[in-house]
This record gives sequence, structure tokens and C-alpha cells, in this order.
Amino acid sequence: MNNKWGYFLGGLVSATILYALVIISIIGIDMATKNKKPELITKVGTFSCNGINDTKNTFNPNVVISNGNLYSITLDSKFSNEQSCLKLGDNTISKVVDDYYIDLDGNVFKINSLELELVTDDVMPEYFKGEDVLMASRYGKSSEYKYYVLKSDGNIYDMSFKRSFYFTKGIGHAKYEVISDELYKEISGETIQSFMVSNDKITFLKTDHGIYLNSVSNPECTDYLDVTCKYALNKFDKLNRPIDEIKYINMFENDMKYVDISDNIYNVVVSNV
Repeated sequence: MNNKWGYFLGGLVSATILYALVIISIIGIDMATKNKKPELITKVGTFSCNGINDTKNTFNPNVVISNGNLYSITLDSKFSNEQSCLKLGDNTISKVVDDYYIDLDGNVFKINSLELELVTDDVMPEYFKGEDVLMASRYGKSSEYKYYVLKSDGNIYDMSFKRSFYFTKGIGHAKYEVISDELYKEISGETIQSFMVSNDKITFLKTDHGIYLNSVSNPECTDYLDVTCKYALNKFDKLNRPIDEIKYINMFENDMKYVDISDNIYNVVVSNV
């Protein structure tokens, strides 16, 4: 009788220990899974486009390449031509100002249903049609006329304009006067090629040497409540390709996606850096 109870108790203890070990293992695996950070760079697809073979871009779904052709790009689907890109119009685009595109003749266009539509209103300062301007993006209040402007010297300027009106044959026109033109960003030894604006700040820019992101410059602020985080445009050097082997790159919330010269599409978890 005692032996039976001994066997029973021994079996019960062994089963309990085994159950506890299983539970601990499950919890450990679950915690490890939750704490595991996603891979920094992962291949997520293949890019198919016969027209885009260089690295010039404007950080949005519509890009201007070096010969002035304008393309609309998709990274997660395709157009009816069975490609990841669609050429828009036959105009040679020389400048990008927000969502407007200026051709070599100074005509201004916007994209409407994947078609180039001529704009006849005075939607921007005439200054932007000058030879030294490559791209510009407006920021600030709607009543202000402030722009970040990339000029042909490879630097970004902070420009302000004063808008007034004049009439010709009863038709009103806007006139913009430059009231401030100050150097905003230059990178020693590098030429800025394009940039992106979010919440009135430049958050992302590309040079002929790499990518810069608006990120925390004093990491200790994440450890202490009384230390305020400071942000600056810092070089992002974790791409698996040099910048001259990247055709297209863009930001999507906290992730970056880019296409390399082998037409691979990569996702970069910027928040994991």
C-alpha cells in the first residue's frame, strides 16, 4: 500500500515538474518573440520598370529621372502595363515645387488621374522658374509664403516671399517678392539632390553620398525624464547598397523602402535603429 502511494506521489511530482517546465518554456518563447526586434533590412519584392535606370528622385510616388521624364511609381502593386511604373506625359520636367512640375519652357503642371494637367494660375513665385532652382517645398502657415529651396549649388535655402496682387485687363495676378533668402542646410563635401518636408521640417534628404534622416542626436534623452530629446539630420549608413546603386527611395511612416540596381525592393525598419 505504501509503495502504491509512493509511486503515485512520485508520479504526481514528476508530472507537476514537467508541466511547470512546459509552461516556463512557452512563456520564455513568447517573451523572446515579443522582445525580438525585426530585421533591419528585408527584401520584400521585385521592381519592374523599363524606364527608370538612374538614382534621381523626389521622395514621393511621382519621380523625375535625369532625362526629365516623369514617372509614377508603385512598390506594392502594378499598373495596367504590368510594370511598377507609368510614364506621365512627354514633357521634360526640370523642377519640382510641392505637387507641381515645371518643364523646360516654364509651363507648370499638376497630376490629375495620372495625367499631366496644365496650371494657368499663379500658384507659386516666378522665382522658382529660374535656372538655379531644382526643387522647393512650402512650409509654415497658409498665410505665409515660406519655402525650403534646393538650388543648383547643392545646398538648401530657407526663403520667404511677400505676395501682392496686380490686375491686367481686369484679371488679377499674384506677384511674389523675395524678402528673405538664407542658407538653411549644406553638407560639407556632398551635394544635396532632393529632400522631404514633414511638419514644417526637413526630415529626409539625399545627397550624392548618402541618406540623412531627422533623428535623435542625444540618445541619453530616452533614459532620463529630465533630458529633452534633440533632433538633427544625421547620416543613415546602414543601407546594404551604396547610394549610387539605389534607383528609388522613399519614407513610409517609420519604415523606408528602396529599389536597388538589381530591381530588388527592400524595407528598412528605421524605428529599429
